[in-house]
Parts: sequence; structure tokens; C-alpha cells
Amino acid sequence: MGSRRLLYARLAIPLVLLLFGFGVILADRGLSHLRLDLTEDRRFTLSPVSERLLEGLQEPVALRFYASSALTDVNPAYASHAARVRALLEEMERLAGGKLTVTLVDPAPYSAAEDRAAADGIEGLPSGDGSGDLFYFGLAGNNAVDRQDGIGFLSLDRAPLLEYDLVSLISGLAQVGKPRLGLYSSLPLDGNPLLRQPPQAILESLGRQFEIAAVALEQGSVPEDLDLLMVVQPTDLAPAAAYALDQYVLRGGRLLLFLDPFSEQAALASMVRRQPPVPPDFSGLAPLLAAWGVAMADGRVAADSVTARRVVVGGQGRQSVTDYVVWLSLPQRRLAAEEPMTEGVGSLNLNTAGILEARGEAGTHLRPLAQTSSEAEELPVERIAVDPDPQALLAAYRPGGVPLTLAARLQGPAESAFPDGPPAGVPAEAERLLRSARDLDLVLVADSDLLFDNTWISGQGAEAAPMAGNGALVVNALEVLNGSLPLNGLRGRGVAERPFTVIEDMRREAERALRQREQALMTRIDTAQQEMGAIEESMDGGVILSEAQRGTMRSLRDEVVQARLELRAVQRGLLDAVAATERRIQMVNVLAVPLLVALVGLVVLLVRRHRALGRAARGRG
Repeated sequence: MGSRRLLYARLAIPLVLLLFGFGVILADRGLSHLRLDLTEDRRFTLSPVSERLLEGLQEPVALRFYASSALTDVNPAYASHAARVRALLEEMERLAGGKLTVTLVDPAPYSAAEDRAAADGIEGLPSGDGSGDLFYFGLAGNNAVDRQDGIGFLSLDRAPLLEYDLVSLISGLAQVGKPRLGLYSSLPLDGNPLLRQPPQAILESLGRQFEIAAVALEQGSVPEDLDLLMVVQPTDLAPAAAYALDQYVLRGGRLLLFLDPFSEQAALASMVRRQPPVPPDFSGLAPLLAAWGVAMADGRVAADSVTARRVVVGGQGRQSVTDYVVWLSLPQRRLAAEEPMTEGVGSLNLNTAGILEARGEAGTHLRPLAQTSSEAEELPVERIAVDPDPQALLAAYRPGGVPLTLAARLQGPAESAFPDGPPAGVPAEAERLLRSARDLDLVLVADSDLLFDNTWISGQGAEAAPMAGNGALVVNALEVLNGSLPLNGLRGRGVAERPFTVIEDMRREAERALRQREQALMTRIDTAQQEMGAIEESMDGGVILSEAQRGTMRSLRDEVVQARLELRAVQRGLLDAVAATERRIQMVNVLAVPLLVALVGLVVLLVRRHRALGRAARGRG
């Protein structure tokens, strides 16, 4: 019996190893597509939108993934990222059901593969080992009609947006033709030599999904071959251009319109030319807005202390950080949850945005897409047009109690803003419309600065990465207006924020109170100094001050000294309050879990002791 058990034991070991190896092979072959993603926002799982797009591919797409074997030597982080790219591409290839093929290429130095990588536009970077060799990490593809596109370098900064970049590339290649997007803008989205600005990143995002064509509305008509129209800050709009927009939307044309009561980009250009900022003239557009049943609050911008972004103010040596209430960062919960245009955007950054309001008796319906909190305030443009003071704005802040609409979707029937016919200079058209042929479908955004890189992009060149979902909202809106499947949830997955909202509200309320006290003290100091200056100016030819005047001067100097002491105490109090809050959070983080474990252990110990005493009592009984 003993020898038989020994034999069984000896046979069991190789059998277990054999079964283990067989199980690993089986799992690798049959279960490699399974994923378990425990992250809150499912960041490592393909979005349902990606799955539907890949499963519905109609045109074949071929991708070549160039990844040098030297990636591990260059930077281990690149090797890890390459493994993730490869796994994601393999999953996409599986879902596409034969419509997507992925080829892995190692472009070794001086090889034909390296020549092919260069021909495909893959960017080669120095390996850094002194050999002069280049390493490659990019993606290239083509469709059945040999249209090519690619990603020259898969930057680590865009790792959170990897799924969007890959799906966007595949989607673009799978389209036989891109929708045509007409663009009319009074602002330099394609670059501003005066400000040394390159073309804005939003154009690259739009170019991936649409064929962009410049539009001259002044001719009195919109080209009929356009699928969509995007109009940015149409100031000083001529009657012919307004008529062109009127007839375009009445024919059922889809429009994305950006209006801004204070364009910071235009103001910056005026400052460079040493000119004061000029208020935008929307008088040419006003009849259209009235016919559509919408208006933008005249000469006012939206301020919101709840969604305000933090900025650094002050000169060297006396800098501080404060909330700038007209620079907003709207979280996902401030965007319309039921609207596909805003799904997955994450956050939206706006600078000095205007306020949209429903007006008149038009049959249209204005549905908000983005709103402030209910603590918002309306500010005159004059308060921020020249040398705005963020601390003074925060100190004087007064919540209005009503959320303000910053972006909206407008739908419904409307009548022409030109019931008496086209304006002078525009030839009469046989097909002139007096009312909409079908319901209008427009998107209006009361800000134009959100389109510029400094509002939503951090870094430059290859290191540039989105810090907000501005580009996602713009492309999503156009895709929905065009009736396409938007890549919702992909563009914004890398920019989602999870702020400690309760702590932020406590900090914001404390800072507001301290800023108000600070502003009052500064006003006291200025008033006292003005009174002292007035007394000194009254001294004619060095006349000696009277006893009463000397007493007043002493009182004013004492008041200035006391106010400055209180001002420093208030400023120090703000820093101490922030530091104290951080210490409390650290203490909670450090002690909460150990205390919870200790409490659970104590409860378990007491329960076991109670049970043991009960068993002992029953044994004695």
C-alpha cells in the first residue's frame, strides 16, 4: 500500500504540471479576450460606442503598428504603453470580424521596415545611447482605396486618450468620404502671426472627422455641398451674410454657432496693437436670433464661484492663488445628462462666457447643454475688459441663486428674419423661404475662447494634451447634428476629474469671506491715504499744520498701520486655514483605515469572547 501511494505521488506531480501548462495554453488561446476592469470609469474597457463602431465596419482597414524592440532600453514606460496598445489593437481586430487587420512591425535600424516606417510618416526619435539609431512608436493605416492616415508618435501624454485616438483613426479610414464642414470665423483659428500662435488643436480634431472648407457668407448664400456649418464670433455681419445664414437654417442646414460677449483672443490682439478692446458688434446677427427665439444677455458675462478656476495673481514676491470667477471649469454634472453631445466630455473650460436666454414667441425650444451652478452671478463686461482683478471680483461676488445657460441646443420651427425679401445686393432666389422647411436644429455656445489651446490644452508640440473636454464637445456636437454616431465617452475619458467637492466648497466659502475682509481693509487704507494726501496738498508754501490737522494726520497714520496689520493677519489666516484643512485631510487618511480595522478587530474579539463565555456557561450547566 505504501509503495502504491508513493507511485501515485510521483505521478501526480508531473500530471499537475501538465494540467497547469495545458490550462495556461487554453486560457491564452480561448480566454485572452476576457477583461476584468475594476476602475470606476472603466478606463481599461472598450466603450460600447467603440464596440458598435468596430462591429459595424463596412470598409476594410489595415493598420501597421510600428514599435521598436529598443523601447525597453529607451524608457520602460514606453514598453508598458506599447503592450497596452498591442492588447487594445488585438481586441479591436477581434471585434471587427475580419474588417480590421493589424500588423506588428519592428523597424530595426537600416532595415526595410525602417524605410517603410519613414514612408508611412512615423516619427523616429533618437534612442539616446549615442549610436545615432532611431526608435519608432507609431501607427499607420490605409483603407481599400489607399487613403492613408496615422499617428506619427504614440505619446505617453495621450495615454489616457488612447482608445479615442485609435477608434478615431479607424473610423476615419473606414469612411469612404468625410462629411464637409463649412467654417466661417472672425477669429484666427488657423494661427495668428501677431500673437505668434500656431493653428489651434481644435482644427486637427475636426480634420480627423470632417473635410473643412472655408465659407464666405458675404456672397449671400451657403454652398449646397456642405453637410454642416460652424460659425465663430460673427461680428460686424453684413446683411448679405445674415441672409445667407437665415436661408441656410430654414432649408434644414445644421449650424454650430459660437457667440462671445468678450473674446479674450480679440482683446489680446487689440492689446498687442496698443488699442483698447472693442465690444463685439452682433447687430447684424440680432434679427436672426430674434427669429429663432434666443438672445445673448447684452454686455454681461457669467461668473460662478463654484466652478471657478484657480489662478495666480500678484507680482514677484507677493503672489497668491485665488478663484477667478469668470474662468469656469464645468464638471460633467453641469452638462446635460440626457444629451448625447455632452456624454463623456468630462469637463468643459470656458473663459468670460456669455449667457443664453429664450426670448420671444418663436416656436423653438432652447434646451441647455451647459450651465453654471445656482450660485452664479451676472457681471458687466466692463468689470473684466481692462486689467481685471480676480481678488476684487471674488470679494464683491454676490450669488444670484439661478443657474445660467452657457451652451444650448435650439430646435423647432421658425420664420425668416427677412420677411420682405433679401437685402440689397443679394439676387432674389426662386426658392426663397419664409419659414423653415423642417425644424431647426442648432447648437449655440456663448463663448469662443473655449476653441483656443490656452483654454483646454496643456503643453506644446508632442507634449500637448487636453486638460478639458472642449474638443470633445465641439466634435460631438457636429457629429450629432450630422446624424453620425458620436465617439461619446472616449474623448473625455482622459480628462475626468474627481474633486473633493465638500472640501472645495468649504475652502471656497472661507476664501470668499477672507477676500471680502481683505478688500474692505484695502479700501480703508486707500481712503486714509487719500485724506492724508488732501491735507498735505492744502499746505500752501510750507504752512505749519494746525493742532487739529496734526491730530488728524496721526489718527490717519495709525489707521493705515492698523489696517495693514489686520490685512497681513487676514492674508496669513487664509494660508493657515488652507494648511489646517490639508492637515485634517492627511490625518483622516492616515488614521481612518487603521482605526476602522482596529474597531472591526475589537468587535470580532468581543463577539468571540461572548460566544466562548456562553459555551462555558452551557458546559457548566
